[in-house]
Amino acid sequence: MIARALAQSPQVLLLDEPTAFLDLPRRVEITMLLHRIAHDTGCIILLTTHDLDLALRIADRIWLLPAGGQLHTGLPEELALDGSLARAFESEGITYDAAQGRFNLQRKPCGPISLQGTGLRAVWTQRALERVGYDVLPAPARTATQITLTADAWQIDTNNTRTDHTTLAGLIAHVTQLPGNN
Repeated sequence: MIARALAQSPQVLLLDEPTAFLDLPRRVEITMLLHRIAHDTGCIILLTTHDLDLALRIADRIWLLPAGGQLHTGLPEELALDGSLARAFESEGITYDAAQGRFNLQRKPCGPISLQGTGLRAVWTQRALERVGYDVLPAPARTATQITLTADAWQIDTNNTRTDHTTLAGLIAHVTQLPGNN
């Protein structure tokens, strides 16, 4: 249907959720193709989408219409900087973190935990800990529970006890069973 519409060489193309039933790689592929076509031909392409992350990464301009609110338009980055994105999606259980450019789900707080390590394992360990409700602080922050990434394990130090876990799943299972996290 997109090809048929483009074959008519339109000046403006309106698309309603053109990638709604596609998997992620095809959504990205089609959205990037539409972006390139718009730039190469001068065709104005307006599309609706619920894939906000993809829209923020590819769109030249966003038209943001919050429920019951006023239309906000601008560069994706401008809408993040002026707080429009955060206000539009503000609801119980979710916040928009403009510094990270992502939505955060609010979980039952587990308190602070420190993490010492670098690289990809540290990034995904932090994400896993945040997903279950921890406020992850960089080492050497003194917290009741400290996690250190070693070459082949995750070490947990809590209450003068050290345990090692060889999988991230094992680490998460352990920290979610700590007192006060149930």
